[in-house]
Amino acid sequence: VLCGRKRWVLFPPSTPPELIGALGDYRSGGPPLYWWLDTYRKLREDPANPLGMVDVVQNPHDTIFIPSGWWHAVLNLPGELDGKPGVTVCCTRNSFLPESLPRVLPLMRVNYPAFADLFVGELRSRRPDLVRFLPAEQESKAAADVPDQIGCDPTWMLHRRACTGLSLAECRRRYISPGHPLIITGLQGSWASKESMGCAPEWLKEHFGEKRLAAYTNFGPNRAAKAADSSDLVRLAEAMDRVQQAEEGFYVYDVSLPLQMPALLEHVFLPRYFAHDYLQQTMRKHCFSKSWPTFFLGAQGSHSTLHVDQWRGDFWGVVL
Repeated sequence: VLCGRKRWVLFPPSTPPELIGALGDYRSGGPPLYWWLDTYRKLREDPANPLGMVDVVQNPHDTIFIPSGWWHAVLNLPGELDGKPGVTVCCTRNSFLPESLPRVLPLMRVNYPAFADLFVGELRSRRPDLVRFLPAEQESKAAADVPDQIGCDPTWMLHRRACTGLSLAECRRRYISPGHPLIITGLQGSWASKESMGCAPEWLKEHFGEKRLAAYTNFGPNRAAKAADSSDLVRLAEAMDRVQQAEEGFYVYDVSLPLQMPALLEHVFLPRYFAHDYLQQTMRKHCFSKSWPTFFLGAQGSHSTLHVDQWRGDFWGVVL
């Protein structure tokens, strides 16, 4: 506290929220003043106070530490300044201390899974001395079961290559020039901005959730062979919720980022293996100048028909 005072009311993490008037996070419920006028007054009048409530005033130049998971509410108590009502000025920040990792990471993985994965990866790489604080990692069975090669005919066999062992020259010589399909792994740190956490779903929802896009609703397994497309105009946040709820046939399909989500282009970069793309290099405007990259968002079971792209061009795609 730089000037003025603050009253803090704290409860241990184990305190049942319904007994202290807690409705969720700080955005939940009505105006905070209602809690101070109603719940706080009742709790103070209880002489037994079995809930472990801590009621303390923080004075100027005091620094308070609140451990992770503790319920807390704050009431500013300005003093007088030159005979006039003063103000309370303070400085605060959330911190992520090593000892709190076992408590904080499980909830972080639920609410911010992409950030949690990046954070743990950086921690394991840069601070091996702190790995002992991390919960035990579960090895990905899906990754362990993925073969390096798919197919038996060398003329069309698909290879899976790590970017750390694949040079640009080899990629062009062995795969792009002869037209062999390829999956490149490990590019997640180079094709999207760190700020976007690899264009993570939670980041997309927060920054582009209000953007309205056309979403198809009949791209599921029961779609008739020649059925007409059925589409709705929906917010991206709603579309992501419907995908997570596994709505059958729901598909946001082939959305042009330059035309419909240009701000996202600041966070999506051209993979280095395809930087020699003539459509990207030319300065002259053409009919495909604003066609790509495109964005897809599909529920489980949404799909395309078997097809060859109409102008026979190569293409690359990244699964976010």
